[in-house]
Amino acid sequence: MSNATVCDKHAESPSIIYGECVGCEIDELQQVYRLARDFVQAKGRYHSQHAMCDLLEHFGKPCVRPDKQGDKPHHESDLPKIWELYRHKNGTLYRVALVANQNSNRPEYPVIVNYTDDDGNTWAKTLGKFLSKMTRVGDGIW
Repeated sequence: MSNATVCDKHAESPSIIYGECVGCEIDELQQVYRLARDFVQAKGRYHSQHAMCDLLEHFGKPCVRPDKQGDKPHHESDLPKIWELYRHKNGTLYRVALVANQNSNRPEYPVIVNYTDDDGNTWAKTLGKFLSKMTRVGDGIW
């Protein structure tokens, strides 16, 4: 007799294989099936990206979720320039250090703005999130 136990959820029909509750394993497979089905049935790039992130996060993999504004096409004039200063809605000043993936058309590689505060802390947001929280104030010295 194994010293593995059946979880409370499946106690009425206990079944243990290799020390694991079979009911829990079936529940896990059904969850993966649902996540994969949602990804296949998702309409449009925004929804399919979210469905893919749900599936990846289920397996403990990192995923950058798109934001609605970041999903829209951007114009070259929208892109922040390196060394430009921006003010966050909370009043903090930030300087743009890098704009990545600006030539990528692939949804899994969104435009990312990397920026720093006056203490040297580094931050990164998708272009849409960055522009929704920041206002350009110039490109001078702090």
